[in-house]
Amino acid sequence: MDLKDETKLKADQNVAEEYLSHTIKDVDPHFISEIFFLNAYAHSVGLVPAMQVHMRLEGDISEMQRQVDRINATNNWRASPHAALFSAALERTKKQIEEANSLDAAMEAVMYDRLAQEKSLDFLGFVANWLLRLADDKHIHPQKTLQLPLREDVPIEWRCLPQFLFEIITDHLLYVMRYSSSAR
Repeated sequence: MDLKDETKLKADQNVAEEYLSHTIKDVDPHFISEIFFLNAYAHSVGLVPAMQVHMRLEGDISEMQRQVDRINATNNWRASPHAALFSAALERTKKQIEEANSLDAAMEAVMYDRLAQEKSLDFLGFVANWLLRLADDKHIHPQKTLQLPLREDVPIEWRCLPQFLFEIITDHLLYVMRYSSSAR
């Protein structure tokens, strides 16, 4: 998996290329490393965007319903010469709400699958621990508690990490906290 073009946490393209030029070349990554980054990338391009669509869909449904309620609350449009246009637009919006509700129900069936969420959270916990171990001067986290504050200088290995490794953790946790039944 080629991560050269991914946005880095705190390094521009030149710094990242310089760092990568000094790492081991012409060596295939270990199978476990490849699976780790593939899984993280799959979360980044698949699951997280699906979560974002689901959250946006909820807002869209609410907005369309407010429009329908506002139009139904005013009766003066029914006597206007454009009543047929308003009526057609109202019916189209109602149909869009119905379709959006169907999509929302389908997304909830997938996104609220407890086993899938548990597996994702397990993996993201692993990613978080791996990131914390990289941040630890002694690289012994989680065997020993990470000592704060962290060192002032940010290691090049940390700066050149793909930004999506951090985003998948935060976005996923925010989604789970928002939609988890125990958080409500």
